[in-house]
Amino acid sequence: MSHRKVSVLALALAGAVSFTTVGVPATFAVDAGTTTSVSVVSPAAQPNPSGDFEIDKNGVLTAYTGSSTEVTIPDGVTEISTEAFGNAQLTKLWIPASVRVIGDDAFVSQDLKEITFQDDKAHPSQLATIGDRAFQSTSLATITLPGSVVTIGDNAFAGMSRLTSVRLGAKVAAGQLVAAFPGAKALASIEVDANNRNYASVDGVLYTKDHSHLIAYPQAKNKGGSYAVLDGTTDIDDYAFADASVTSVTLPSSLRRIGEYAFESSRLTSLTLPDSFETIGSWAFSYASNLARVDLGGTTTVSDDAFLNDLALTEVNLRPDLGRLEEIGEDTFGGCTNLTSLVVPASVTSVAGVSNTGVDTLELGDRVRKLSIVTRGVRNVRHIVVRGGVNGEFYSEGQASNGRPESAFFGEGMTTFSFWGETPRVVVLPASLTSLELDEDAASDVKANTAIYVVGKEGSQAWKTVKAAMEKAGYATANLKAYSAPTLALSGTGIAEAGAGYALTASLGTSTTVTATATGGTQNVREARFVQVGPGNAETVLQDWSAVTSGVASYAWTPTSADVSLRVDVRDASYALHSTTLRVGTSPAPQPQPQAGEWKQDSRGWWYRNADGSYPKDQAVTIGGTVYRFDASGYMRTGWVKNGGSWYYHTGSGAQASGWTLVGGSWYYLDPSSGAMVTGWTQVGSAWYYLNAAGDMATGWLKDGGSWYYLDPSNGAMVTGWLKVGDSWYYLNPSDGAMATGWLQISGTWYHFSNGGQWIG
Repeated sequence: MSHRKVSVLALALAGAVSFTTVGVPATFAVDAGTTTSVSVVSPAAQPNPSGDFEIDKNGVLTAYTGSSTEVTIPDGVTEISTEAFGNAQLTKLWIPASVRVIGDDAFVSQDLKEITFQDDKAHPSQLATIGDRAFQSTSLATITLPGSVVTIGDNAFAGMSRLTSVRLGAKVAAGQLVAAFPGAKALASIEVDANNRNYASVDGVLYTKDHSHLIAYPQAKNKGGSYAVLDGTTDIDDYAFADASVTSVTLPSSLRRIGEYAFESSRLTSLTLPDSFETIGSWAFSYASNLARVDLGGTTTVSDDAFLNDLALTEVNLRPDLGRLEEIGEDTFGGCTNLTSLVVPASVTSVAGVSNTGVDTLELGDRVRKLSIVTRGVRNVRHIVVRGGVNGEFYSEGQASNGRPESAFFGEGMTTFSFWGETPRVVVLPASLTSLELDEDAASDVKANTAIYVVGKEGSQAWKTVKAAMEKAGYATANLKAYSAPTLALSGTGIAEAGAGYALTASLGTSTTVTATATGGTQNVREARFVQVGPGNAETVLQDWSAVTSGVASYAWTPTSADVSLRVDVRDASYALHSTTLRVGTSPAPQPQPQAGEWKQDSRGWWYRNADGSYPKDQAVTIGGTVYRFDASGYMRTGWVKNGGSWYYHTGSGAQASGWTLVGGSWYYLDPSSGAMVTGWTQVGSAWYYLNAAGDMATGWLKDGGSWYYLDPSNGAMVTGWLKVGDSWYYLNPSDGAMATGWLQISGTWYHFSNGGQWIG
């Protein structure tokens, strides 16, 4: 027998080994109120190491070199070090009470089917620490930890495919057990000593003691069934439902965060997040092969790869009505090839996760700070529409599997653009552009057949920047064109302008030919669509997108009730949508009628019970002189709500706002008579203001209809007369606020202004 390193103590204890099974009652009170007896193996005499253990002078077992599958660790060992049994073939193990630490990877991947911890009144276990992956991928079916255990490392019980139950003692410290059980697909129950101050087992599900965090849901529990997360839970931790067999999970209104990999490879079929929810972690719902429908509720951030390769996913509601979503991470919906439609809220500022989906057209609002599209051999969107940005950056890279994109439209506030690989066939760039990079290595047909439109006249700074970039990369500058904003007007018998849209004075049931005339935009094919909007904002497409010639389209509309309207949409080759609405009559839409009843609240939110026991659903109701709106389930809405083609804002109390309203750092003006959000120019008191397409108040320089205007940065009011900005003087026409250029006589004196409006003294 070869010489081995063993401790002096171990050698002194050499002798014959025999085993006696001793039944020791060990009260283990779990939250359900049960007790358990544990059978432990107690050696009648101390084992003979027989040279099979390497134990240092501190009692640390550093290696097992024997060949036995059933091993009794010598008494006196204080620690089992990292990978100490890396070369063993264990099936059965006895651990003495003297062991205080089980190191990282100590028994990883062993075919270990039975483990006994010496833990009785005469020999209370001293085990306090279990290292990372200590029992990972072992074959244990059940495991009961000594009550002395304090810390448990990451993935300590991961990959234990036969594990059905785990019991934890009273001393396990806070901050443990997150991601301790991934891959334990047979796990049906996790129990905790009722005296533990940090954790609780609720029907076999592991929570923190205060129920604020759901740490682990046993993967085999409620197979094919449902589960309701406890009210008051704010966090679902990393890997909590990974590989879980449950198909339906109801989430409480208190939930704010879902951790990384939390539902990875789960069997969920649908997901509805509460309206006050905040963050979805990376990979949280990735590879959830049955997940078909998602409602993101009030989510503000969706992290990278959150829904990666969810092949069944066909419907994602990003909740534009709430206006809370800000960030969509990289590859968020990558591989979701059956997802064909994605309505992105105007609140979103950063997007990187729309490649390799079934989405054809991506439309963003006017607050974009960063948009990134990387398509290295995967599917790309065909059309991109960005209404505007805040010093926004656009980056694209790669060649898509479904061919070259058709169009990209970028509104004002987008400044920096990089196209590497394929450029869309038609690109519209804003006057705010400061930088453009085009790929010098792009294919020759791409360089020859890319039409780039720039907002502003030839010779403007944006024009010069684009032309220089095209020349540097070898693009055909003959395809550089000026772009003017489109206009859309309606005409026909009984049709006249009314506010922001048009009104029809005609008898109900009478057919009226509505003619839509569009001008401006790109010089390519233009399409029109006619949509009827009914009660509850229900839309019916009367005539889908069809090509028009000379910018004119017509449709014979027969309104059957006063509460319907006709929306006319037009788009050119850039796919940027422009719309206007024709309403029946000139009077405002009927206001909600008062109701009598009482407010009620449950775990999901507030609702209103009428005197007859019914409750309002999917409608607006006046209660106590205040307008409230309710969703399809009858719960009170808050935040932005779109109704009948107009946007309304409801405060945290549910009350509809009116007049000037501050939302998310931006000012909006809501019609005092109806509460509808106002866009475009509007006069409030003696001052004029401009509300962007998303409704937020513009400040600073604004270009509209070919003229520049200046809106006071402190309050948004349009400035007239002389104005000094920086070191330059400008003159804004007192009659309409338009910036002067060229020669102009003011109070009998002639002044000369540059094309940029600066006074040339």
